[in-house]
Amino acid sequence: MNWARKAKKSVPGEWNMNDMPVIKALEKGETYTYPPTMVHGAMWYKCEKCCKKWRMWLEKGLEDKIQDKLEPDKHKPVPFTIMCKCGGLANHVFWQDDISLGGYRPISEHMSYFKNDPSKDCGVPVVR
Repeated sequence: MNWARKAKKSVPGEWNMNDMPVIKALEKGETYTYPPTMVHGAMWYKCEKCCKKWRMWLEKGLEDKIQDKLEPDKHKPVPFTIMCKCGGLANHVFWQDDISLGGYRPISEHMSYFKNDPSKDCGVPVVR
């Protein structure tokens, strides 16, 4: 699996401090290698509008039983309802079919997941 990709500005004309390694790589004409998104499990979501079903993977630190054992006061949940690409609302369904990997694994860039943003109190959906 190739994790390298060309870096792009998220907002035209603006960079934030987190983009500094990207800027340095681009100035040298290099391809910046992003670290893979590490996940430990997944939950099923279904849209009420279009009826599409998909897995939302859980980034390390979100609904994370491994981390919760080490630091129970730092538990971070994920939302039960999120926006679908069609504009409808998608809910967590098939709870009995939630996936636990028992460790951390990288996911592909096309997979939807909950991002563990340190500035947020819960997971941020990234629907792809």
